[in-house]
Amino acid sequence: MNILKFLQEVNKLKQLKRTGWVERGVKDAESSADHSFMTAFHALVLGSKRKDLNMEKVLKMALIHELAESQVGDIVLKEVWPGGGTMTFEEKHKIEKEALDKLLDNLDPKMRNEFMNLWEESEKEETKDAVFLKSVDRAETILQAIEYHKKGNYKKSVESFWDENGLSFIKDKEVKKTVLKAI
Repeated sequence: MNILKFLQEVNKLKQLKRTGWVERGVKDAESSADHSFMTAFHALVLGSKRKDLNMEKVLKMALIHELAESQVGDIVLKEVWPGGGTMTFEEKHKIEKEALDKLLDNLDPKMRNEFMNLWEESEKEETKDAVFLKSVDRAETILQAIEYHKKGNYKKSVESFWDENGLSFIKDKEVKKTVLKAI
């Protein structure tokens, strides 16, 4: 167990620019840490009136959902961006799980198991909390793409983030309604 090493490794997320933005030539692209914070904040706001969600769990998932990127980088899925994705969900999941498993070895067993279980739950999207979190995760990305688009801050179009394929990843109806107002 080495909490300091864990925190130092996770700190790498502050320097890791999100691949989808970098590949589209976005100037001053957000980092994975920026994205994780905003996903958690969006979840807090969008879930504030929801009685059907365990918001403590959702917020933990939001903070944990990108931890593996500190070890393997930000991998774009073929399913999300057919023109630029590098691997399938299954391939990415395997690589990230292995990396996260090693990273979490730096924590005490109870926290390690909690973080791994929360990450797995968010990845599988089989619970209402996980569906909400993944919808908010995608919504935050779409709203960020819209901001980059408004500023003209890109070389390759960012509109594919909110096309039919992009919107299809938002499964929570309330989250989708909010995003559609911005498009």
